[in-house]
Amino acid sequence: MILALLGCRSIPCPDGWATDEARVARLTALAGRPVDARVCFGPVEELGLRDDRGRFLLDAGAADALLAARVVHLARHGDPAPVGPGCRDALLREEAEAWATELALRARLGVADPRCPVVAELGSVPTVADVERWLAHSDHPRATALRASHARRCVE
Repeated sequence: MILALLGCRSIPCPDGWATDEARVARLTALAGRPVDARVCFGPVEELGLRDDRGRFLLDAGAADALLAARVVHLARHGDPAPVGPGCRDALLREEAEAWATELALRARLGVADPRCPVVAELGSVPTVADVERWLAHSDHPRATALRASHARRCVE
């Protein structure tokens, strides 16, 4: 995965998005780890996402501490997706671990996102098991969308 991410550092940002190396350095310091992907800032409904080319597309208007926590979350996602039996369970577990890690870092940094449905349902620092159950069973649009994404990515 790291080689794939390092390779994507040379991929340009999408049109309308921009890099900001000084901001990436601040995110790296807050996250306590290097950001080994192309980071692009622009308009995104969520704090940020990892696109199909491995780039991290982050909300330019969000606070650095929130974005640092999201970067740690995004870095936990593997590529390629697992295949075969158990793929959806593996992706669900990976997503739950990423969310739990992100939320723990948010708590340590003292920041919150009032739009976060996971926190609204489970509190500011849920366990991986609690997040996994929420992702698997919640009717919230974010959980539903993640389950649909996992189904598309898995070839069983």
